[in-house]
Formats: sequence, C-alpha cells, structure tokens
Amino acid sequence: MWQDVHEDGTDELLFKLNNGMIKGALGVCVAKGDSQSKMDYWIGTNYIGDLPEGLESLHIPQSKWGIFEVHGPMPDAMQTAWKEIYAEWFPSNNYECAGTPELEVYSAGDPTSSDYYSEIWIPLK
Repeated sequence: MWQDVHEDGTDELLFKLNNGMIKGALGVCVAKGDSQSKMDYWIGTNYIGDLPEGLESLHIPQSKWGIFEVHGPMPDAMQTAWKEIYAEWFPSNNYECAGTPELEVYSAGDPTSSDYYSEIWIPLK
C-alpha cells in the first residue's frame, strides 16, 4: 500500500496538505468492530480544510496519547517498535489502549535511511 502511495505521488500530496498539529504522513490503524485481530489501514495526514477531490476523511477523537519514537529504516524499525510496545511497555504499566485509531507518524525524508525518524501514537486510558 505504501509503495503505491510513493509511486503515484500521493505521499507528496499528503505532505503538502499537512496543516494540522501532527506533522507528517500518517498510517492510521482502525480496529474493525470488536476484533483486535482485524483492522482497516488508512494512509493520510492531519489536514484542516475543504477535502480535495478523490480523498476521504476520518475523524479521530481527542485522546491522551502515548507517543513512542521510532528510529531506523522502514518497515523493520516500525514493526520492531510495535512489538516492543505491546510486549514490554504495556505489561510494565497500568495504561490500556483506548480502542480508538492508532497512528504511525512518518516524517519527510528517506524512509530507508538508518537515521530515519518516525513515531507511533497510541490512544491511552
């Protein structure tokens, strides 16, 4: 999915449209129904304004966020971070997932670079 977005230029459009508080392109993980094993995955950006033709919007409720830094090339660094969050961070504290969409926040730059920076935002309760 990300490869298609890079090849057709949608990622460049998303970075241009990005005018909200969260800076970057977003991978948005939305659980389907009550199932934590199935989800929809959106690629988007934090945008305020009239919706450009051909794009859709998704409302993400205000939340208390756990923000986790991710360093390294994609997709391995992101996949490793997700595993660590659920295997190490959650079991070591009293927070739970709020059950609303989770975000992968990708900065501009070369996502294959060893010093590439991104984040995971998880809504907490």
